[in-house]
Amino acid sequence: MKLIFSFNLCALLISGSFVASVSTQSELTAQGASSLAKDGKTSAMPGESECVRKAELRRRFLADTATRVVRPALMHASSLGRIQTVRALLKRGVPVNKKDAIGVTALMLAAEAGHVEVIKALLVAGADPNAAGGIAHGPIFSVMTMAMNSSNKNRMEVIDTLIAGGARMNPAGGSPVAPLVYAIEGCDVVMITALLKRGADVNWNGGEPLVAAVTNAYPEVEIVKVLLAAGADPNLPRVSVGGDEITLVSMLEQKMKLSRDDGGKTRDDYQEEIVRLLKKAGAKTLK
Repeated sequence: MKLIFSFNLCALLISGSFVASVSTQSELTAQGASSLAKDGKTSAMPGESECVRKAELRRRFLADTATRVVRPALMHASSLGRIQTVRALLKRGVPVNKKDAIGVTALMLAAEAGHVEVIKALLVAGADPNAAGGIAHGPIFSVMTMAMNSSNKNRMEVIDTLIAGGARMNPAGGSPVAPLVYAIEGCDVVMITALLKRGADVNWNGGEPLVAAVTNAYPEVEIVKVLLAAGADPNLPRVSVGGDEITLVSMLEQKMKLSRDDGGKTRDDYQEEIVRLLKKAGAKTLK
């Protein structure tokens, strides 16, 4: 079945943002997005500050929520990397997949903190490497995306451990979000490349990775290049704008120009380059 990405035309033309059922940026506004947006920081690459901001919002959401959640001993020990305590609790039969109030499990906390030995112990005890969580109107996260949130240097070791333990790179049904899409939304080129090498489906969920790349706060040209080189089909994603089903190229060509960035380029300058890349890869412009 062909997946249709539906857009609100007015919102699309004004903001240029991807309208989806779950939008980390918009849903985290109440968690402090407005203050981050006024930090005055810029970066050399257009859109980079937005990507950094989005990643920080993800971490802040989980951290802020965690301060209001009382967690069982296994979760606490897992988050701190106390392997002996974890083993003792597991030996006593403590439920390994128990979730807290926001849907976090012990394995998620261990993955985010980068405690590989704890992760292995939990997996052996039956921890679900594909568990997902979230709260009403909040982002849906998974064990893999929690691991990707980590700022630890061993996060690829953590991800490899989870994959070996059965973590799915390409979840069925479009939920939770695939790790590849999560990395694209955070503009994490290193992670994107690593996930593709580990079997991430570049055309997952009807081409959502490419949609995420071209509809970011600022379209990331380098990410689009990486995805196309990995086999992304520029004609697979179809978007519905004003009731009409069109291709990604047609959608981009319809967008209005926005204000110029610090480098003197408009959003359209980046989109025009992306359009050229998509057409070179065989994208069609007809409805």
